[in-house]
Amino acid sequence: MVDKETTSILVIEDDDDIREAIVSVIDEITSVKFEVEQCECGDEGLKKVLQGSHDLILTDIKLPKVEGDQIIFEARKSNIKTPIIVLSGYLGESDLRQKLDIEDVYLLEKPFESDTLVRSIGMLVERLMKERASSV
Repeated sequence: MVDKETTSILVIEDDDDIREAIVSVIDEITSVKFEVEQCECGDEGLKKVLQGSHDLILTDIKLPKVEGDQIIFEARKSNIKTPIIVLSGYLGESDLRQKLDIEDVYLLEKPFESDTLVRSIGMLVERLMKERASSV
């Protein structure tokens, strides 16, 4: 968490084009100042997640070295409650949906429209802003 004015987002995605598209969509959201950090490997993403310094995490499921579901389980096991948006083309697998039925984990199936991603991020950032305002 950077400061009360900035929202820190971690994007973990191994596909360069998709990662760049996600960051472009985030950059178009002008109502909030974002600091976006990017990772392309699951092990690097897990290290950053376990630092607990992000307000929102977006992750793919299928990642090199450490998969996205393992990142989520390790974060929750370490009591990191950061909201996580899962971006995956594999959400149709019913066991994956059940496995990821965890508090503050939101599923967004690829391919997705940029408007859908903006709404998802907006909903979570709005909630974060309300939490920040009530803790002052």
